[in-house]
Amino acid sequence: MEPIDIRRYPLPTPILQSLLKLVEVAERNQAISVFFMWQQSSEESGAFDLMIDDRKKGEYVAVPRLKENPIAVLEKLGVVERLSKNNVLLHPAAFERAKYERARFGNKMTRTRTVKFTDGRWLPTTLDGSEYELKYSVVDTDLVGEPDEFSRTTHGSIVVFISGSRAATWRLDRSSLEKVLFEYAKRYIRDKVVDNTLSEREELQLTTSTTPDECQFDPKRIEISLDEPFEFPVAVHYRTLF
Repeated sequence: MEPIDIRRYPLPTPILQSLLKLVEVAERNQAISVFFMWQQSSEESGAFDLMIDDRKKGEYVAVPRLKENPIAVLEKLGVVERLSKNNVLLHPAAFERAKYERARFGNKMTRTRTVKFTDGRWLPTTLDGSEYELKYSVVDTDLVGEPDEFSRTTHGSIVVFISGSRAATWRLDRSSLEKVLFEYAKRYIRDKVVDNTLSEREELQLTTSTTPDECQFDPKRIEISLDEPFEFPVAVHYRTLF
């Protein structure tokens, strides 16, 4: 059997996106191994998120809504090597594939959209829980400062619902809970921008079946940043990989 040329091997999009994120984090941290963890997806039942520990940025980089284990696939292909349960070594082939994709798609890989969160508020509800609405605006980053920036800007909102039973286990005061829901909303919108699937009305449900028993976010490290621009990348969709 001839060896696989991993630079051109047709990987399914979720596997390729996972590989590119692993390499991106490794390069930013000037390392050849990265730590990761799995988290049940709060967006899709039966799916999970690959959370890559980006120590340089002090946060986890997410590859959301996965249906299969990309680490296991990449390990079988000889691209990564598992050093421990939550640590993988990236082989030279991983960096070669990332280099190939960047050269292949050029500037299209760096397209970004600028998101501003403009208003956040608690909504009245009769449900057993709380609802928090966050409004936002979105525009292609290359239009910022241009004459048609405002005419090309779209607006929307996301409503985050947290069940009473989940809020009870997290034991957060109202102010801290608002920060946590803001962070969930921000990451959800980011992932939607990346997937190019963001709509004018989004909803996110946090319940005992979609979130861990303990809150994973430290409210002390979260700022509710209104009217501050966030640049999120838009993913490239690789037609040849389907």
